[in-house]
Amino acid sequence: VINRALRAEDRSLLKPWFAYLKLLDVAIQKLPTVRKNLWRGVPIDITTNFQKGAEFTWWAMNSCSTSDNIIKNLLGPNSTLFLIEAKNGKDISSYANCPNENEVILCSGTRFRVVSDPLEQPPMHLIHLQEVTDDEEESPSIALKTMTTTLTPTTASTHTPTNVQISLILIHTDRWGNRYEGEMKDGKKHGKGHMDFANGDKYTGDYIEDNITGQGVYIYANSARYEGQWKDNKKHGKGQMDFDSSIKYIGDWIEDNRVGQGIHLCPNGDRYEGQFKDNKEHGKGQTDFVNGDKYTGHWINSDRTGQGLYIFSNGDRYEGQWKDNKRHGKGNMDFASGTKYTGDYIDNKRAGQGVCIYANGDRYESRYL
Repeated sequence: VINRALRAEDRSLLKPWFAYLKLLDVAIQKLPTVRKNLWRGVPIDITTNFQKGAEFTWWAMNSCSTSDNIIKNLLGPNSTLFLIEAKNGKDISSYANCPNENEVILCSGTRFRVVSDPLEQPPMHLIHLQEVTDDEEESPSIALKTMTTTLTPTTASTHTPTNVQISLILIHTDRWGNRYEGEMKDGKKHGKGHMDFANGDKYTGDYIEDNITGQGVYIYANSARYEGQWKDNKKHGKGQMDFDSSIKYIGDWIEDNRVGQGIHLCPNGDRYEGQFKDNKEHGKGQTDFVNGDKYTGHWINSDRTGQGLYIFSNGDRYEGQWKDNKRHGKGNMDFASGTKYTGDYIDNKRAGQGVCIYANGDRYESRYL
Protein backbone atom coordinates (compact mmCIF):
# COMPACT_ATOMS: atom_id res chain seq x y z
CA VAL A 1 0.00 0.00 0.00
CA ILE A 2 2.70 2.47 0.96
CA ASN A 3 4.71 1.70 -2.18
CA ARG A 4 1.62 2.37 -4.28
CA ALA A 5 1.23 5.75 -2.60
CA LEU A 6 4.94 6.52 -3.09
CA ARG A 7 4.69 5.76 -6.81
CA ALA A 8 1.51 7.77 -7.35
CA GLU A 9 1.75 11.01 -9.34
CA ASP A 10 -0.65 12.65 -6.89
CA ARG A 11 1.74 13.41 -4.04
CA SER A 12 -1.15 14.42 -1.77
CA LEU A 13 -1.86 10.72 -1.31
CA LEU A 14 1.24 10.58 0.89
CA LYS A 15 -0.09 12.98 3.54
CA PRO A 16 -1.62 10.24 5.73
CA TRP A 17 1.75 8.50 5.72
CA PHE A 18 3.99 11.42 6.72
CA ALA A 19 4.34 10.45 10.39
CA TYR A 20 4.97 6.82 9.56
CA LEU A 21 7.48 7.69 6.82
CA LYS A 22 9.36 9.95 9.23
CA LEU A 23 9.57 7.16 11.80
CA LEU A 24 10.57 4.66 9.13
CA ASP A 25 13.30 6.95 7.80
CA VAL A 26 14.81 7.42 11.27
CA ALA A 27 14.89 3.65 11.77
CA ILE A 28 16.33 2.91 8.33
CA GLN A 29 19.17 5.40 8.76
CA LYS A 30 20.40 3.36 11.74
CA LEU A 31 20.89 0.29 9.55
CA PRO A 32 24.32 -0.55 8.07
CA THR A 33 24.98 1.26 4.79
CA VAL A 34 25.85 -0.91 1.81
CA ARG A 35 28.09 0.53 -0.89
CA LYS A 36 28.50 -2.22 -3.48
CA ASN A 37 26.89 -3.83 -6.51
CA LEU A 38 23.33 -5.02 -5.90
CA TRP A 39 20.98 -7.19 -7.95
CA ARG A 40 17.25 -6.85 -8.53
CA GLY A 41 14.98 -8.88 -10.79
CA VAL A 42 11.71 -8.00 -12.52
CA PRO A 43 9.67 -10.80 -14.17
CA ILE A 44 8.89 -8.78 -17.34
CA ASP A 45 10.82 -6.94 -20.05
CA ILE A 46 10.97 -3.23 -19.19
CA THR A 47 14.13 -2.33 -21.12
CA THR A 48 12.35 0.18 -23.38
CA ASN A 49 12.11 2.50 -20.38
CA PHE A 50 15.89 2.81 -19.98
CA GLN A 51 18.41 4.54 -22.25
CA LYS A 52 22.09 5.20 -21.66
CA GLY A 53 22.70 8.45 -19.75
CA ALA A 54 19.11 8.86 -18.59
CA GLU A 55 18.51 9.79 -14.95
CA PHE A 56 15.41 8.93 -12.95
CA THR A 57 14.11 8.41 -9.40
CA TRP A 58 12.68 5.29 -7.81
CA TRP A 59 10.03 6.52 -5.38
CA ALA A 60 9.11 3.12 -3.98
CA MET A 61 11.15 1.07 -1.52
CA ASN A 62 13.01 -1.60 -3.49
CA SER A 63 14.37 -4.91 -2.28
CA CYS A 64 17.70 -6.13 -3.72
CA SER A 65 20.40 -8.66 -2.92
CA THR A 66 24.18 -8.58 -2.93
CA SER A 67 24.12 -12.06 -4.50
CA ASP A 68 23.10 -12.72 -8.10
CA ASN A 69 22.44 -16.34 -7.11
CA ILE A 70 19.55 -15.21 -4.88
CA ILE A 71 17.90 -13.25 -7.70
CA LYS A 72 18.19 -16.05 -10.27
CA ASN A 73 15.24 -18.00 -8.84
CA LEU A 74 12.97 -15.01 -9.45
CA LEU A 75 13.77 -14.86 -13.14
CA GLY A 76 11.67 -16.42 -15.86
CA PRO A 77 11.59 -15.95 -19.64
CA ASN A 78 11.70 -12.34 -20.82
CA SER A 79 12.72 -11.07 -17.37
CA THR A 80 14.79 -7.99 -16.56
CA LEU A 81 17.84 -8.10 -14.28
CA PHE A 82 19.21 -4.89 -12.75
CA LEU A 83 22.89 -4.50 -11.83
CA ILE A 84 22.92 -1.53 -9.45
CA GLU A 85 26.00 0.33 -8.21
CA ALA A 86 24.56 1.36 -4.85
CA LYS A 87 26.01 3.99 -2.53
CA ASN A 88 23.32 4.18 0.15
CA GLY A 89 21.74 0.75 0.31
CA LYS A 90 20.58 -0.45 3.73
CA ASP A 91 21.32 -3.96 4.96
CA ILE A 92 18.19 -5.58 6.43
CA SER A 93 19.38 -9.19 6.26
CA SER A 94 19.43 -9.46 10.07
CA TYR A 95 15.72 -8.62 10.20
CA ALA A 96 14.50 -10.46 7.10
CA ASN A 97 12.61 -13.76 7.09
CA CYS A 98 15.50 -15.31 5.13
CA PRO A 99 18.77 -13.81 6.47
CA ASN A 100 20.85 -15.88 4.03
CA GLU A 101 19.35 -13.99 1.07
CA ASN A 102 21.61 -10.97 1.79
CA GLU A 103 18.70 -8.55 1.39
CA VAL A 104 19.39 -4.84 0.94
CA ILE A 105 16.76 -2.13 0.44
CA LEU A 106 17.01 1.04 -1.61
CA CYS A 107 15.10 3.86 0.05
CA SER A 108 12.33 5.89 -1.50
CA GLY A 109 13.64 8.76 -3.61
CA THR A 110 16.86 7.05 -4.67
CA ARG A 111 18.13 8.53 -7.95
CA PHE A 112 19.89 6.56 -10.68
CA ARG A 113 21.74 7.01 -13.94
CA VAL A 114 21.64 4.41 -16.72
CA VAL A 115 25.29 3.48 -17.32
CA SER A 116 24.80 1.64 -20.63
CA ASP A 117 22.05 0.67 -23.01
CA PRO A 118 20.21 -2.51 -21.97
CA LEU A 119 22.00 -5.69 -22.92
CA GLU A 120 19.75 -8.02 -24.87
CA GLN A 121 20.51 -11.64 -24.02
CA PRO A 122 17.30 -13.56 -24.74
CA PRO A 123 15.36 -14.81 -22.91
CA MET A 124 16.43 -12.12 -20.41
CA HIS A 125 17.62 -8.51 -20.39
CA LEU A 126 20.19 -6.67 -18.28
CA ILE A 127 20.14 -3.01 -17.21
CA HIS A 128 23.15 -1.39 -15.53
CA LEU A 129 22.35 1.47 -13.10
CA GLN A 130 24.48 3.75 -10.95
CA GLU A 131 23.14 5.58 -7.90
CA VAL A 132 23.39 9.37 -8.11
CA THR A 133 23.78 11.49 -4.95
CA ASP A 134 23.71 15.24 -4.32
CA ASP A 135 27.31 15.27 -3.12
CA GLU A 136 28.42 12.86 -5.78
CA GLU A 137 32.16 12.62 -6.25
CA GLU A 138 33.87 11.16 -9.24
CA SER A 139 33.19 7.50 -8.82
CA PRO A 140 34.99 4.48 -10.25
CA SER A 141 33.67 3.58 -13.66
CA ILE A 142 32.21 0.13 -14.19
CA ALA A 143 31.34 -0.82 -17.74
CA LEU A 144 29.30 -3.87 -18.61
CA LYS A 145 30.88 -5.78 -21.44
CA THR A 146 29.29 -9.20 -21.89
CA MET A 147 27.07 -11.57 -20.01
CA THR A 148 26.26 -15.23 -20.34
CA THR A 149 23.28 -16.83 -18.67
CA THR A 150 20.95 -19.78 -18.60
CA LEU A 151 17.72 -19.46 -16.69
CA THR A 152 15.54 -21.31 -14.27
CA PRO A 153 11.97 -20.16 -15.02
CA THR A 154 9.53 -19.59 -12.15
CA THR A 155 6.96 -22.25 -11.33
CA ALA A 156 4.38 -20.35 -13.37
CA SER A 157 6.43 -20.78 -16.53
CA THR A 158 5.69 -23.56 -19.01
CA HIS A 159 9.24 -23.53 -20.37
CA THR A 160 11.68 -26.34 -19.62
CA PRO A 161 13.79 -25.48 -16.54
CA THR A 162 17.54 -25.19 -16.84
CA ASN A 163 20.25 -24.38 -14.32
CA VAL A 164 21.14 -20.74 -13.82
CA GLN A 165 24.70 -19.59 -14.30
CA ILE A 166 25.28 -15.84 -14.41
CA SER A 167 28.76 -14.74 -15.44
CA LEU A 168 29.39 -11.03 -15.88
CA ILE A 169 32.40 -9.65 -17.69
CA LEU A 170 32.89 -6.12 -16.40
CA ILE A 171 35.34 -3.29 -16.92
CA HIS A 172 36.06 -1.51 -13.63
CA THR A 173 38.45 1.39 -13.02
CA ASP A 174 38.92 2.24 -9.35
CA ARG A 175 39.79 5.58 -7.75
CA TRP A 176 43.53 4.82 -7.95
CA GLY A 177 43.44 4.21 -11.69
CA ASN A 178 43.70 0.41 -11.61
CA ARG A 179 41.64 -1.02 -14.47
CA TYR A 180 40.07 -4.47 -14.18
CA GLU A 181 38.37 -6.38 -16.98
CA GLY A 182 36.91 -9.75 -16.16
CA GLU A 183 34.40 -11.77 -14.21
CA MET A 184 32.76 -10.49 -11.05
CA LYS A 185 30.48 -12.01 -8.45
CA ASP A 186 28.62 -10.17 -5.69
CA GLY A 187 30.51 -6.99 -6.55
CA LYS A 188 33.94 -8.60 -6.27
CA LYS A 189 36.52 -9.76 -8.78
CA HIS A 190 35.83 -13.48 -9.02
CA GLY A 191 36.84 -15.82 -11.83
CA LYS A 192 39.05 -15.00 -14.80
CA GLY A 193 40.23 -11.43 -15.24
CA HIS A 194 42.91 -8.98 -16.33
CA MET A 195 44.19 -6.07 -14.25
CA ASP A 196 46.19 -3.08 -15.52
CA PHE A 197 47.62 -1.46 -12.39
CA ALA A 198 48.24 2.27 -12.27
CA ASN A 199 51.95 1.64 -11.53
CA GLY A 200 52.41 -0.22 -14.82
CA ASP A 201 52.12 -3.78 -13.49
CA LYS A 202 49.75 -6.23 -15.22
CA TYR A 203 48.04 -9.41 -14.04
CA THR A 204 46.05 -11.97 -16.02
CA GLY A 205 44.53 -14.96 -14.27
CA ASP A 206 42.27 -16.17 -11.49
CA TYR A 207 40.55 -14.18 -8.75
CA ILE A 208 38.59 -15.33 -5.71
CA GLU A 209 36.60 -12.71 -3.79
CA ASP A 210 38.75 -9.76 -4.95
CA ASN A 211 42.06 -11.57 -4.27
CA ILE A 212 44.53 -12.93 -6.80
CA THR A 213 44.17 -16.64 -6.07
CA GLY A 214 44.72 -19.59 -8.41
CA GLN A 215 46.78 -19.62 -11.61
CA GLY A 216 48.00 -16.41 -13.20
CA VAL A 217 50.67 -14.34 -14.94
CA TYR A 218 51.98 -11.13 -13.33
CA ILE A 219 54.17 -8.79 -15.38
CA TYR A 220 55.90 -6.05 -13.41
CA ALA A 221 56.56 -2.56 -14.73
CA ASN A 222 60.30 -3.33 -14.69
CA SER A 223 59.63 -6.30 -17.06
CA ALA A 224 60.05 -8.99 -14.39
CA ARG A 225 57.49 -11.76 -14.95
CA TYR A 226 55.93 -14.40 -12.68
CA GLU A 227 53.76 -17.24 -13.93
CA GLY A 228 52.33 -19.75 -11.51
CA GLN A 229 50.10 -20.23 -8.51
CA TRP A 230 48.77 -17.51 -6.19
CA LYS A 231 46.96 -17.25 -2.88
CA ASP A 232 45.57 -14.03 -1.35
CA ASN A 233 47.58 -11.78 -3.72
CA LYS A 234 50.87 -13.56 -3.01
CA LYS A 235 52.95 -16.04 -4.98
CA HIS A 236 52.10 -19.33 -3.33
CA GLY A 237 52.61 -22.82 -4.76
CA LYS A 238 54.50 -23.71 -7.94
CA GLY A 239 55.71 -20.92 -10.19
CA GLN A 240 58.43 -19.38 -12.34
CA MET A 241 59.89 -15.92 -11.80
CA ASP A 242 61.92 -14.28 -14.57
CA PHE A 243 63.68 -11.39 -12.87
CA ASP A 244 65.32 -10.46 -16.18
CA SER A 245 66.71 -12.28 -19.20
CA SER A 246 69.49 -13.92 -17.13
CA ILE A 247 67.99 -14.46 -13.65
CA LYS A 248 65.25 -17.05 -13.20
CA TYR A 249 63.68 -19.07 -10.40
CA ILE A 250 61.49 -22.11 -10.97
CA GLY A 251 60.00 -23.87 -7.98
CA ASP A 252 58.04 -23.55 -4.76
CA TRP A 253 56.72 -20.36 -3.17
CA ILE A 254 55.11 -19.63 0.20
CA GLU A 255 53.60 -16.17 0.77
CA ASP A 256 55.78 -14.43 -1.85
CA ASN A 257 59.00 -16.13 -0.67
CA ARG A 258 61.04 -18.86 -2.34
CA VAL A 259 60.58 -21.75 0.09
CA GLY A 260 60.89 -25.45 -0.72
CA GLN A 261 62.42 -27.05 -3.80
CA GLY A 262 63.56 -24.93 -6.72
CA ILE A 263 66.01 -24.05 -9.48
CA HIS A 264 67.83 -20.70 -9.53
CA LEU A 265 69.63 -19.50 -12.65
CA CYS A 266 72.10 -16.78 -11.67
CA PRO A 267 73.11 -13.81 -13.87
CA ASN A 268 76.70 -15.07 -14.17
CA GLY A 269 75.49 -18.43 -15.54
CA ASP A 270 75.71 -20.47 -12.31
CA ARG A 271 72.81 -22.89 -11.74
CA TYR A 272 71.53 -24.00 -8.32
CA GLU A 273 68.99 -26.76 -7.80
CA GLY A 274 67.85 -27.69 -4.33
CA GLN A 275 66.14 -26.42 -1.22
CA PHE A 276 65.26 -22.81 -0.40
CA LYS A 277 64.20 -20.89 2.67
CA ASP A 278 63.30 -17.18 2.81
CA ASN A 279 64.55 -16.64 -0.77
CA LYS A 280 67.98 -18.16 -0.06
CA GLU A 281 69.65 -21.47 -0.85
CA HIS A 282 69.14 -23.35 2.40
CA GLY A 283 69.28 -27.11 2.98
CA LYS A 284 70.55 -29.63 0.46
CA GLY A 285 71.36 -28.54 -3.07
CA GLN A 286 73.74 -28.59 -6.01
CA THR A 287 75.38 -25.71 -7.87
CA ASP A 288 76.90 -26.08 -11.32
CA PHE A 289 79.26 -23.14 -11.70
CA VAL A 290 79.82 -21.53 -15.07
CA ASN A 291 83.58 -22.23 -14.79
CA GLY A 292 82.93 -26.00 -14.68
CA ASP A 293 83.14 -26.48 -10.90
CA LYS A 294 80.33 -28.34 -9.10
CA TYR A 295 79.22 -28.41 -5.45
CA THR A 296 76.74 -30.86 -3.94
CA GLY A 297 75.87 -30.61 -0.26
CA HIS A 298 74.48 -28.42 2.50
CA TRP A 299 73.73 -24.70 2.37
CA ILE A 300 72.82 -22.16 5.05
CA ASN A 301 71.61 -18.69 3.99
CA SER A 302 73.07 -19.09 0.48
CA ASP A 303 76.51 -20.14 1.80
CA ARG A 304 78.13 -23.57 1.52
CA THR A 305 78.02 -24.65 5.18
CA GLY A 306 77.94 -28.21 6.51
CA GLN A 307 78.89 -31.40 4.67
CA GLY A 308 79.53 -31.23 0.95
CA LEU A 309 81.38 -32.44 -2.13
CA TYR A 310 83.19 -29.95 -4.40
CA ILE A 311 84.54 -31.08 -7.76
CA PHE A 312 86.85 -28.60 -9.47
CA SER A 313 86.96 -28.19 -13.23
CA ASN A 314 90.64 -29.28 -13.24
CA GLY A 315 89.73 -32.66 -11.69
CA ASP A 316 90.55 -31.87 -8.05
CA ARG A 317 87.93 -33.14 -5.58
CA TYR A 318 87.18 -32.12 -1.98
CA GLU A 319 84.69 -33.91 0.26
CA GLY A 320 84.19 -32.76 3.81
CA GLN A 321 83.03 -29.92 6.01
CA TRP A 322 82.36 -26.33 4.94
CA LYS A 323 81.69 -22.99 6.57
CA ASP A 324 80.80 -19.73 4.78
CA ASN A 325 81.85 -21.12 1.37
CA LYS A 326 85.24 -22.28 2.63
CA ARG A 327 86.69 -25.70 3.48
CA HIS A 328 86.50 -25.70 7.25
CA GLY A 329 86.69 -28.76 9.50
CA LYS A 330 87.47 -32.37 8.54
CA GLY A 331 87.87 -33.21 4.87
CA ASN A 332 89.53 -35.24 2.11
CA MET A 333 91.21 -33.55 -0.85
CA ASP A 334 91.99 -35.67 -3.91
CA PHE A 335 94.15 -33.81 -6.42
CA ALA A 336 94.07 -34.61 -10.13
CA SER A 337 97.82 -35.25 -9.89
CA GLY A 338 97.17 -38.27 -7.64
CA THR A 339 98.12 -36.63 -4.35
CA LYS A 340 95.66 -37.02 -1.46
CA TYR A 341 95.25 -35.06 1.74
CA THR A 342 93.09 -36.09 4.70
CA GLY A 343 92.84 -33.83 7.70
CA ASP A 344 91.79 -30.49 9.11
CA TYR A 345 90.99 -27.24 7.30
CA ILE A 346 90.46 -23.72 8.58
CA ASP A 347 89.33 -21.00 6.16
CA ASN A 348 90.29 -23.05 3.09
CA LYS A 349 93.79 -23.81 4.42
CA ARG A 350 95.29 -26.97 5.89
CA ALA A 351 95.47 -26.58 9.65
CA GLY A 352 95.78 -28.94 12.56
CA GLN A 353 96.47 -32.65 12.07
CA GLY A 354 96.69 -34.08 8.56
CA VAL A 355 98.10 -36.81 6.36
CA CYS A 356 99.34 -36.21 2.83
CA ILE A 357 99.97 -39.15 0.48
CA TYR A 358 101.76 -38.25 -2.73
CA ALA A 359 101.27 -39.84 -6.14
CA ASN A 360 104.61 -41.68 -5.84
CA GLY A 361 103.46 -43.34 -2.60
CA ASP A 362 105.33 -41.13 -0.15
CA ARG A 363 103.33 -40.49 3.00
CA TYR A 364 103.74 -37.38 5.12
CA GLU A 365 101.93 -36.90 8.42
CA SER A 366 102.25 -33.60 10.21
CA ARG A 367 100.56 -30.94 12.25
CA TYR A 368 99.87 -27.68 10.46
CA LEU A 369 99.93 -24.35 12.25
